Amino acid sequence: MNNTLQEEQQQQQEQIEILPITVPRVGEGISTLQITKWHKQIGDLVDYGDALVEMKASQLSIDIYAERRGIMKEHLMREGEYAHVGDVVSYLQVERMNSEEVKKDIEGIMTKTDMTAKKKIDSRDLIIAIIVLIGFFFDDFLKLVMNCFDYLFNEN
Repeated sequence: MNNTLQEEQQQQQEQIEILPITVPRVGEGISTLQITKWHKQIGDLVDYGDALVEMKASQLSIDIYAERRGIMKEHLMREGEYAHVGDVVSYLQVERMNSEEVKKDIEGIMTKTDMTAKKKIDSRDLIIAIIVLIGFFFDDFLKLVMNCFDYLFNEN
């Protein structure tokens, strides 16, 4: 009977995986971020896409999102502390995924990607936005580029 209990516990542990949550690379020249808020506390249930932690570097504020469902297992750093890109800041306990679950997650990600792709900005709108931004700084440049734009994209 004792062996059965041990075997059961071993099987349960084999189905559990501990994932590290690391500080992502957020931009060139940014190597350290401050933990400003833990959205998920130890023991909280976490769903795919849930915000786990908010981090800040100078004027940039980001959230790190869960890539799997599970339970927040451990925080390695407290709010207010600083972490470097690549540092592990917490651990998420998840169940090992079988191939069917992996397929479902991939399909979910692909659906989100398709929806994002449909929201892409028209290239003309993007070009105009860039020109206008540059124009705020260089008035003569704006006139020159707008003339070029009219020439290139004139539909007459």
